[in-house]
Amino acid sequence: MSPEDIARKKYYERMYSLDMYDPISRKYNFDEAERREREFVGQYGQESLDYIESYQSAQWSDRPVEVRLLEESQKILQPLFDIEDAVWSRYPPELKDESDRIRNIERVDKIQGKLEMMKNPQILRIRELVALQKRLLKQRDPAIRSVYNVFYGQ
Repeated sequence: MSPEDIARKKYYERMYSLDMYDPISRKYNFDEAERREREFVGQYGQESLDYIESYQSAQWSDRPVEVRLLEESQKILQPLFDIEDAVWSRYPPELKDESDRIRNIERVDKIQGKLEMMKNPQILRIRELVALQKRLLKQRDPAIRSVYNVFYGQ
């Protein structure tokens, strides 16, 4: 391995380790990423970071058509995905955590999931609100409806 590739490996280990993602929402921690990138530049230099960025862009410039279509689709569907975050932001985070816990149970055992859901009907109402808003958005926006149907069916 060249010194640049060793630095690239270290960079990936820092930037894409599991601790860079929130365990509940699975969102990437961009603030920590900026801090780690500055730390990386301090240790390996700006030239190493430039090499990594050019390596990444070269690697992605010839990506398959399917990947590019998926990326475009995700951009179109982003407002649909944002609805859930917007609705849940109006409620205490504990409710969202409980909903996620119940959803995990539902994946394994639907009956047990329903029993858990009956203990907290507010979560069911919030989920129904999310579903209603998503349905309305799909009805209003033909691009979202079309892309959604391609990737997720009716």
